[in-house]
Amino acid sequence: PLASVMDTSSDNFEADIPELSEVPTLDSILGDGAVSAPTIDELGLTELLSDESVSMRASFSLESNISENKGIKYRENSILRQSIMKGIANQLARPNIRSAAGLPTAMTVGMYYVIGTSHGLVLLFDEKERLLNVLTPSQQGKPYEIGQYGAVSALDLNRDGTRLLVGHAKGLITHWDMEYHKLLRFVDDAHPPGFAVLNIRFTDDPTVVLFSNSGGNVFFLKFKRNFTGVRTWNSECFFSGCNGEAFT
Repeated sequence: PLASVMDTSSDNFEADIPELSEVPTLDSILGDGAVSAPTIDELGLTELLSDESVSMRASFSLESNISENKGIKYRENSILRQSIMKGIANQLARPNIRSAAGLPTAMTVGMYYVIGTSHGLVLLFDEKERLLNVLTPSQQGKPYEIGQYGAVSALDLNRDGTRLLVGHAKGLITHWDMEYHKLLRFVDDAHPPGFAVLNIRFTDDPTVVLFSNSGGNVFFLKFKRNFTGVRTWNSECFFSGCNGEAFT
């Protein structure tokens, strides 16, 4: 019976639970740990975009995929609808993409399907599930090593889909122009180093961003430009984890 399965009063209940020699932390779970990983060029990641079998048009669209789910019944006026993105799933399972990009760790949907990976990369797919581009968090003039900033742990698109925020397990935040897939800001000092970005969101003001980290802190990030036109930012902690950690 179910009662006997759920019974935890037995003397052997705790004995059946394996002991852990070391309890993992959230940062160790999100972090990839591949410090000396090969570069993107060595893995041939740039060749993925020219691979016809990867960028080929999917044989179904979002609308047709929904109509194929005939066995699923929806309530009238339901705001939720299931859509299985087979085209994207098949591409993420390809050995060359899996080895270069890693496993999916975060996702957001707007004008694009945006998927972050365990190697710190961001994959952009269009509405027909074609791979459009791969975003790498590299500073100008500096080579990027996979895992350098940890896995992608948070993503957010603004309302019109023109800007993208990416948070990483090792604390980095990047700000992207989605029209030209251009890196606008490389924010590596918005909060104490070593804490993962758990949530990040645009506000109604396109220059104001809110984010929280694995230390339970919530930050206010303000984007601006100086008199020479250089993009800058200011960061301020307005809720400290010392008062009780915030995770949502």
